[in-house]
Amino acid sequence: MDCMDCHNRPSHAIQATPERAVNLLMTAGTIPKTLPFVHREAVKALKASHASQDEGLREISRTMGDFYRTLPVASDGAGGDRDRQVGRSVAGVQEIFRRSVFPEMNVSFGTYANNIGHIDSPGCFRCHDDGHKSKDGQTIGQDCETCHSME
Repeated sequence: MDCMDCHNRPSHAIQATPERAVNLLMTAGTIPKTLPFVHREAVKALKASHASQDEGLREISRTMGDFYRTLPVASDGAGGDRDRQVGRSVAGVQEIFRRSVFPEMNVSFGTYANNIGHIDSPGCFRCHDDGHKSKDGQTIGQDCETCHSME
């Protein structure tokens, strides 16, 4: 058993997927939406396997930097702006990685589901499924008001 057998979530939120984590930072403006292919490249960098956090952080910087160095810059002279956007994107992706991926512990996106609700995981229904029975045959019911006060 570990903590997540009973608790609804780890001590800090880890998004269920790298795609969702990147979407959130793009929505917040941390990762610039105007940088070509940034979503695809950020997700690819987050999905790569690494032996340690330090290695992962270095590789995110290297792979994203290499991709954007080989991508032609539009002739509008926005090269310096592109460099700033790449830097912001790398920093954002590294922050996602730092908070969500712990290679030494075999923890990554989806390892510990946030069991509040039931969009990305069974949530409440992992126990409130009418399948968990006591010795006398009673089940944990599916009535939300067993645990929640609905008004």
